[in-house]
Amino acid sequence: MGLGEAYMNLNELDNAEKASYQALQLYPEFIPALLSYGMVKSKMNKLQDAINIYSRVIKAKPDYVFAYYQRGVCYLKSNDMDNAINDLYTAGTYEPTLKKECFTILSNIFKQKGDNEKAKQFLEDALKSVSYTHLRA
Repeated sequence: MGLGEAYMNLNELDNAEKASYQALQLYPEFIPALLSYGMVKSKMNKLQDAINIYSRVIKAKPDYVFAYYQRGVCYLKSNDMDNAINDLYTAGTYEPTLKKECFTILSNIFKQKGDNEKAKQFLEDALKSVSYTHLRA
């Protein structure tokens, strides 16, 4: 865990922002520092900054699905539904551990848009991704 993350866990967002920024001054393309910086910006509600940072992560490492998820959530908070849909769909499709959450969010987006058929399909897909093996005797 980096210093920025430690400050973030303490909810000291100004210190987290400074520490993450300083880490990036030393290592501008260090993915963990970029992700930490993006999360701090998102928590501070500096959504466009966070989106730009997650875009840098995706440009440097296009297969890093967690960045698509984080950027999609920022788009959602910014009411940019088309980009939120694209990123959350990508994250949910390529990372099984994110599928339930992403597809549930997508279902809610489509429900709000009045597209009940797509909402239902995403909800069904989200439920299919849930493992019930721990319930078996």
